[in-house]
Amino acid sequence: MKEQLIRIKFAGLIREIEEFINRIGGISLEKYGINDRELNDIKNLPIIIEIAKEVIAINNGYTSNWNTYGYYHHNHNKTIIEYLDFLKPITEKILIGSDKESVEDLINRIKTSDKLILEGINPKKYEKILNNIEIVITCFKYIYFTENILREFIKKILKEKGISQVRDIHDKELTRHIETRISNENKRKYLPIRGDHDIYYLDLIDLNRFFTKYWEYFKNKFESQNWITQRIKDLYEIRKRVAHNSSNLSTDEIISVVADCKEIVKQVDIFI
Repeated sequence: MKEQLIRIKFAGLIREIEEFINRIGGISLEKYGINDRELNDIKNLPIIIEIAKEVIAINNGYTSNWNTYGYYHHNHNKTIIEYLDFLKPITEKILIGSDKESVEDLINRIKTSDKLILEGINPKKYEKILNNIEIVITCFKYIYFTENILREFIKKILKEKGISQVRDIHDKELTRHIETRISNENKRKYLPIRGDHDIYYLDLIDLNRFFTKYWEYFKNKFESQNWITQRIKDLYEIRKRVAHNSSNLSTDEIISVVADCKEIVKQVDIFI
C-alpha cells in the first residue's frame, strides 16, 4: 500500500512537470543530466525534485495569472508543493540508502578495521552520530568525485594553454598554498604524496580562483562565471559542515549536493 501511494504521488509530480514543459517551456532536462525517459524513473527522484523546484520558481513569476492555455500557475504550484512535501523524505532514503537501519545494522556494515573505534564502548549511546554516518558518506562521496574531476579538467585546460604546472602562472596565492602543503608533506613523512602535479595541492575552494582570476581560460566552457563559482562555494560550505556537524544538513541540502555535483561533472566531462 505504501509503495503504491509513493508511485501514485511520483506519477502525479511527473505529470505536473511534463504539463508545464509542454505548455510553458523554459525547462531544460539536459541541464539536469536526464532525458524524457529518465524523467519517469523514480530512481532519479532527487534530480526530479530539483526540476520541480525550478517549475515552482517560474510559476511564482506568474502567481495567480491564467495563460492562454488555461494553465493556472498558482493552483499548479500548490499541487506540485503537495507532491514534494510527500516525496522529499523518500529522496533522503534514495541518497543515503534504503530504509533507516538500526544501530546494530550500521555497526555490522562498518568495516572490521573501523570497528576498533567502537571497541569497549556501548555504540547505542552514540546512535545519533552513527545514524549520520550515511549522510557523511553520501556527501563526501559526491564532493570527492566532483573535486577530483575538476582537477583533471583544470589540468587539461592549463596544458592546452601551454601551462604545465600551476606555479607557472605565477599566482602568489596559489603558489603559497601549494608550497606550504608540499613543505608540510616533506616534514611529515607519514603524509601521503598527493601527486605529480601542483593541482593536487589545492583544496576545493582554491580551485575557484581559476574561475575568477583566470576566467579567460574557461569562459567558453560554462554558461556563466557565477554558474561554476557559486556551485563550488556551496559544495565547499556543505563539506565543511558535514565534517563538523552533519546532523544539521537538511534533505534539500543533500539533494542540492547531488544535483550540483552531477551538473558540474556533466559540464566539464566533455572537455577532458
